[in-house]
Amino acid sequence: MNHFLLPDQAGAGDIRHAGAAMERLVNSLIKQGAQRGRMEAKLFGGARMLAGLPDIGHRNGEAALSFLASEGIALRAQSIGGTQARRIRYWPASGKALQLLLDRADDIPLPPRPAIAAHGSIELF
Repeated sequence: MNHFLLPDQAGAGDIRHAGAAMERLVNSLIKQGAQRGRMEAKLFGGARMLAGLPDIGHRNGEAALSFLASEGIALRAQSIGGTQARRIRYWPASGKALQLLLDRADDIPLPPRPAIAAHGSIELF
C-alpha cells in the first residue's frame, strides 16, 4: 500500500512523489517473489481537500493511473477524486478492500501521540 503526497517526480528515489513511491513498492514486491505479470492494483484517494489550491489529488490519481498503464499492472478497482477523505482497510491475503468516505477531515480520528524519548528522537508524520 502506498500513500504519496505529490504527483511529480522531483528527485530520484523521493517517495513523497507518485512515480518513486509506486516504483519502490513494485520493486519491493518483486524482490519478495511477486511476478509483475500477476500484479493487480486498486486505487483510492485523490480527493480535492482544500478549495482554492491546485488540485494535487487529481494529479496524484492521474499519476497513479499512468504508472499502472505504463507498467502493465491491471487496475481492478478505483475510487478517486471528489472532495471527501477516505479511510481504507485492506486484507492482502484476499485482496478485499473496504472504503469509508468521510464527511470532514475532523472525522478522521488521530492516533495517540507517542511520548518523545529523552535521548533526542523525533516524531515523523
